[in-house]
Amino acid sequence: MRRPLQTILAALAIAAGFAAPAAAIDWIAEIGTYKLEAASLFRLRDQLGPDLFRALGAVRNQAFADENDLQSALQAAAPQLNSEQLTLLTDAARQNTGRIGIEERGVNMFTVYAAGADLPAETPFAARSWLPELPGEAPTAGLTWINADACVQVMQKGETLFSFCDPAISGSKTSVTVRFDARHVYGLGQHFANAGSTVANRLGQSVDGTNAMTGFNGGANGNTLIPIAYFDAPHPFALLLDNRYPQDWKFTGDRVAISSDDGVFDLHVLTGETLADIRRRFMDLSGHPPVPPKAFFGLWLSEYGFDNWAEVEGKLATLKENHFPMSGVVLDLQWFGGIRSNSASSEMGSLTWDESAFPDPAGHIADLSRRGIGTMLIEESYISSGLQSYSDLDERGYLIHDADGRSLDVGPGGYWWGRGSMIDWINPAAGAYWHDTRRVPLISDGVIGHWTDLGEPEIFNAAARYGPNSETHLAIHNSYNLEWLQSIADGYVRTDPDQRNFMMSRSGGMGLQALGAAMWSGDTGSDFGSLAAQMAEATHMMWSGIDYYGSDIGGFHRSALSSYPRDLRHDEAMNELYSEWLAYSALFEVPVRPHTENLCNCKETAPDRIGDIEANRTNLELRYSMLPYYYSLAHRAWATGEPLFPALDYLYPDDPAAAGLGYERMIGDFLIGAAIARYGDQTVPVYLPEFDWYDFRTGALVSHGGEWIDAPARQNGHISLPLYARSGALVPVIDGGNLVLKVFGVGAGAFDIIDDDGTTNAYKNGDVSQIHVRMQGAEISIDQSQATGAILTKLIWTLPPGAHPASVLINGNRVSVDATASEITLDLPANEHLRVEFSL
Repeated sequence: MRRPLQTILAALAIAAGFAAPAAAIDWIAEIGTYKLEAASLFRLRDQLGPDLFRALGAVRNQAFADENDLQSALQAAAPQLNSEQLTLLTDAARQNTGRIGIEERGVNMFTVYAAGADLPAETPFAARSWLPELPGEAPTAGLTWINADACVQVMQKGETLFSFCDPAISGSKTSVTVRFDARHVYGLGQHFANAGSTVANRLGQSVDGTNAMTGFNGGANGNTLIPIAYFDAPHPFALLLDNRYPQDWKFTGDRVAISSDDGVFDLHVLTGETLADIRRRFMDLSGHPPVPPKAFFGLWLSEYGFDNWAEVEGKLATLKENHFPMSGVVLDLQWFGGIRSNSASSEMGSLTWDESAFPDPAGHIADLSRRGIGTMLIEESYISSGLQSYSDLDERGYLIHDADGRSLDVGPGGYWWGRGSMIDWINPAAGAYWHDTRRVPLISDGVIGHWTDLGEPEIFNAAARYGPNSETHLAIHNSYNLEWLQSIADGYVRTDPDQRNFMMSRSGGMGLQALGAAMWSGDTGSDFGSLAAQMAEATHMMWSGIDYYGSDIGGFHRSALSSYPRDLRHDEAMNELYSEWLAYSALFEVPVRPHTENLCNCKETAPDRIGDIEANRTNLELRYSMLPYYYSLAHRAWATGEPLFPALDYLYPDDPAAAGLGYERMIGDFLIGAAIARYGDQTVPVYLPEFDWYDFRTGALVSHGGEWIDAPARQNGHISLPLYARSGALVPVIDGGNLVLKVFGVGAGAFDIIDDDGTTNAYKNGDVSQIHVRMQGAEISIDQSQATGAILTKLIWTLPPGAHPASVLINGNRVSVDATASEITLDLPANEHLRVEFSL
């Protein structure tokens, strides 16, 4: 029974000399190995006497799984042992013993602890939860556990969740093994491991939980820990290790070895009927993503890097001539004057315009804005020591420092970016000073996005201390970029509260989505294998709470391209890769952003200059036509935490074929898209779950669901990725400049079309334009009473095969239509309330 077991174990813990546990934690087990080594026995020979000493030789150097086994063996070898001697020998044999505790946190949540005799002491920063809203102590219904060997088997409502085994304490490090019954494990942030594989599954992987840029397939990808893993066990659950220190998660077969380098090992457990239910709870705990500025849902042109305004304008001019839609430009470190390797006079950290190359920045940015083009700037945390900004930060104590508060440089020599120190983002005053003095002038110039680079941090001084409490680097490493992002979000609240902020970051931590930040996958290699891996990691990032996740379209390192037929030229393969990647990004990434290293000015990222130009333009036009749908999904994510791009098994958890498909994802609840990542692929296998599915572009019925199809990936020789709408789908689009509703088949469906001013935070106070659309069978109701912007002007209805409209009524009035048509287009009156009825 549970309570008596706790009472007995608590008494044993106190008898063994453990400190009294925190009141909310039930210490339910003490697990370790017991081995009476020869040296330990020899040290006790005088206390035991010669007869006992000789008799106990039979037990010497034997290992026992638990205390009971050890004591039984001791008593069998020496029946004359008294209780005091038995305790003495048990204490001498105890090795690597860990305690297991449980704290209940209410409905479908509890915490499992692993610790030694006492919980480790933590600084205030290290003790901070990754979750801004951590539930307090409350009963968790149906939670039970039993001891089994060196494990505690944890159950809920009579069903086994997992077994928590082998807690081990070695110095400051804590490790456990969790045994489970699951076919797929998702999440843990981004961790690039398998080039060429689109399978999303952490089983068999070792996730190094230290934020870092690591070499991968000819490039360097960001490995970023977001420490929550989802297990599709018969009783689904997620594990969240709420620990700021570096972690490791090593999956082998039916178990995962989890370790943290220091601090309290508190593993939150979330349960639910489905993994989607668990993610919803996680999003409520970690924070919903605010709606990005509308411009970031479009195409952003980027490279490393544009040398001056003239180069930017040259690229924009041909994009306009070739009728490409555009939303923004990204300026790399050339905007502040570039860098000088190993030099204290490098401009790294100046964060002021190089006006010899970018004159009149405010005027030029304003002109770009009038043309519908936003501006985003890169920034880094490193500060060259020869700059005035270094002196300003140094005298205020805002740089990394030693234990006595003296500023430290990153290292004794220089680096590719220069030579100097880095900002101490763990000190809120440092972040506030930098925002107010350096970033606010840029915002005043019209900058609408901040690109935070190198924030893992890529290069660091392991001896440095951080923050007002002199935190070690180990304690803050995985939090460094997140605190940087926090300083930007806080800065906007303080200085520009009405303006929406947006950050694009290479690293981060749990909860970054709630700060208005997106992530991209780093300096990825230009290869089909890297594109495939991007798809798998995007699925893991969705489960980790990150909706806005992108990549360097086409790859940053063009030299990495290798997986293509040998009879092709490199540029032919690069053209194909670029267009496949752009097509994928145009369906699933925010923002859509080509980027590459181009210091030679000999490479292209603009979609009118590389790849299949017609395919590039067509796929971007599709993206822009669907912006009302994407933007409405962004508002839904802000309000409810629902993902923009769910994995198939998020919505179809009972369909085993829907699991682990990294290359195939949903867009909202209504659409499924699939991508390719191999030279010349003409088709791609697509799994379509329950429902009838229609080709989004042509309206053709392609499947009744529950089957795989061989879907074409090209139209007329040009890349055109599969995109399918389920029966009952309601998808708003822009057609000819008008807001149009596309409807597929008949069935039950609902969708809220939401718009706003695109730039301010007024939407958080309800200042939005909203249209409610509902479908039941062959009847659609449209409520436009809350529409303050564009209203629906047309309805395009794709009918089921063989169905023909006997009559069509709009608000009871008969409308003339072609009785033989398979698709009907209706002009809608400008009424607040519309009811469209079909008789088929």
